[in-house]
Order: sequence, then structure tokens, then C-alpha cells
Amino acid sequence: AVYDLGGGTFDATLLRKTATSFEILGSPRGDDRLGGVDMDEMVLDHVVRSMGPRWPDVADDDAVGLAALAQVRAGAVDAKEALSSDTQATVPVVLPGCSGEVLISRSELEQMVAPVVLRTVDLVRQVAGSADVAPDELDAVLLVGGASRMPLVAELVTSELGRPVVVDAHPKYAVCLGAAIAVPVSRTMPPPA
Repeated sequence: AVYDLGGGTFDATLLRKTATSFEILGSPRGDDRLGGVDMDEMVLDHVVRSMGPRWPDVADDDAVGLAALAQVRAGAVDAKEALSSDTQATVPVVLPGCSGEVLISRSELEQMVAPVVLRTVDLVRQVAGSADVAPDELDAVLLVGGASRMPLVAELVTSELGRPVVVDAHPKYAVCLGAAIAVPVSRTMPPPA
């Protein structure tokens, strides 16, 4: 099974290796509204809740406030990504009239995102069912996509499906690397402008 949890989408596909290539089994499934950005929003929501009433309302026409809010959002993304290897991270908050740091632990993040990850595992089960393949018949589940680097993903996929996971060496780049391999460059292409 290929488990692709990217920034904005999730996709699952079952493949069988043939003598010369791969064959898709069943019907691939996905969710185009489920991905790493949803987890980023969960971290940002945690920051807002942690700051409490100190969190300012930023008007849509407040360029300075919106730029500062973008920095907090970027800090939330950085913290989420850091928690793939660290047990805690901080999100700096520097907004008009409000500053500080919000600590977030890996366990807090995992508690927030577990329902999302469990939804992805259910989609893998649906793909397997569409191919009349029981999860225990899978050789492994290949994790690709940047958000699949979260330790919770490997833990839940393994525990829920009972199959080992294989992590792509470059999970963030799997799609572009696959495209580069699958589409050979034509020697008759005109030179770039």
C-alpha cells in the first residue's frame, strides 16, 4: 500500500509488483481536504488557545498585524515539523500588543492529530477492501509525503493495520521523483527559451 500524506491532500493506492512494472489494485482513495496544512491549523489553534484573551483581533486591512500573524503561522509550521524529531517545540508569538512563546509537546500534537491520522488509515482499509485484500495480506505500507514523517503516522498505521511501514528516503519529494522517473525527457524537445 502507498500511503501519501502530503501538505494538502491524502492519497492511498494498492500496488502489486509485476515482472516489468506495478499494477494498481482496487480503487485508489483519497481526501483532497486532509493534509499537513490541517495539522498546521491545529497547532495555530493551540497557540491561540494558549495565549487566551491576550490574543489580538487582527483586522483584514492591518498590513503590519497580518505580517506578524503570518510569522506566528510559520512558527506553528516549524514547531509541527520539529516535533517529528523533538519531544517539544516553541512557537514564538510577536503580535501587536501581544508577545510570548507557546510550548507544545509531541504528545499534545499527537492527541490533536490522531483523529486525522486514523481517518487516513480508514481510507487505506477502504482501498484494500476495494481490491478484496485483507490488511494482513499487505507486504508493507510505504509512507510518502511530508506529513507522513510524523512518528504518530508510522505508529498508527502499524498498529491499526498490523503491517510494517517503509519510509521513503525523501518523503516530501516522492511525487516529483516519481514523475521524473515515469516521464522520460524527449530528445526532440525544443531548447528552453
